[in-house]
Amino acid sequence: MRYIIDPNIVAPPNQMAWAMHLLGELRRNRRMKLKKAHVKTGLTREQVLASHPSTVMKAQWIEMVDYWFNQKSVTLSEKNKASRDKQEEISRSGAKSLAQISDEMAKAKGSAVERAEVYQQVYRTKDGVPISTHAEENMNRMTELLNDSSIRLQGEIGRGILWSNDDVYARVMGRPERPGRVRGLKEQVAQSDARHREELAQSEARHREELAQSEARHQQQMAGVMKTVRDMINQISQGARDVSSQFYHEVDNGNK
Repeated sequence: MRYIIDPNIVAPPNQMAWAMHLLGELRRNRRMKLKKAHVKTGLTREQVLASHPSTVMKAQWIEMVDYWFNQKSVTLSEKNKASRDKQEEISRSGAKSLAQISDEMAKAKGSAVERAEVYQQVYRTKDGVPISTHAEENMNRMTELLNDSSIRLQGEIGRGILWSNDDVYARVMGRPERPGRVRGLKEQVAQSDARHREELAQSEARHREELAQSEARHQQQMAGVMKTVRDMINQISQGARDVSSQFYHEVDNGNK
């Protein structure tokens, strides 16, 4: 059975990147759950290897366990954990990626959403309550600014979360974007990638315009060719009628 991504949610040029991003998220979430379930404090590599789950291929399990016990991986994990502990607010997006959440929001809304709207969605509990007083203050300020249509961003569904250096999120959260990442998108999205997507969109627009112009020129040329052919047919028909008329005229004169 063939599965087709709704082009109203994700534009065809972006579907491959979107699908690969979701697969990457699922893979990371799966590995995280496996590590949480099997790598306990005090267990050795051999003990974790022995707890091989039946749902994972043995070769892949060995590869994952070796990665978890690699000293560089352990150091990086501890560093990331320390960084997370310093965060004042942690989103409640759960296993869903922000790409999934923003796509669902865009589909329900009928248009693309910007990062301030996504912030309001993921920094709430299941009951819809802001996770902290600070988050609630941010949301109130964002809501006020989002009601001003003059500063809202516009974009097509499937283009990802809308953002700019002067959008509502930036005005509330302050501070310029750091090189190499965009706040409010959870994943560290390179700004160069964002520029690349914009350039790609512009290139696609130019390509469509060039195709339309080429088609128009082709239609114009075909119209000219058809006119020439019709003129030739008319001339031939007129010539044939003249010859026929002259022939019958001569026959009539001969009979007389």
